[in-house]
Amino acid sequence: MSRLVCVMGIALALAVDPKKESEKRPSMKEWKEKESDKAAKADAQAARDAKMAAVNKVVIMLEDLQKQILAEGEKEAATYNKFSCFCKDTTAEKTDAIEEGRDQKNDLTAKIEKLSDKRDNLDKKIGKLNGEIKNLEKEMKEAKKRACRRTQSVQSKCRRFGRCFGGP
Repeated sequence: MSRLVCVMGIALALAVDPKKESEKRPSMKEWKEKESDKAAKADAQAARDAKMAAVNKVVIMLEDLQKQILAEGEKEAATYNKFSCFCKDTTAEKTDAIEEGRDQKNDLTAKIEKLSDKRDNLDKKIGKLNGEIKNLEKEMKEAKKRACRRTQSVQSKCRRFGRCFGGP
């Protein structure tokens, strides 16, 4: 039995905790209030979590939108750079082509003026030569008439002399 008493004493000693003894057990009313406060806190936390879930969802959507806008901005910047290079290259080509065209125009204008002057000189020369041809044709006509008259005169003299000398 002494063993039993000893074991019981130890069990009692272990069962009675000095810390726990200083703590009182709450009354039923206190316990219900405490549980009600816990439930209210849990409900408030759930409401805050629900509100924050909506806010968090909006934040996530905004972050996704920001990522999308940045990606589109980078894509647009790349497209702009590509288009800008195209414009620079095309502008350079067109500027060179315009300069080349102006040079050709100036060369051709000078050539046209030179050839126009040459043509004017040749037209004048042709005009002089046409005038000379007309004069020469006129002189030839007069010379033919004179030659024809001489021929007729010679033929008539020949006929006369031929009669004189016994010809027909």
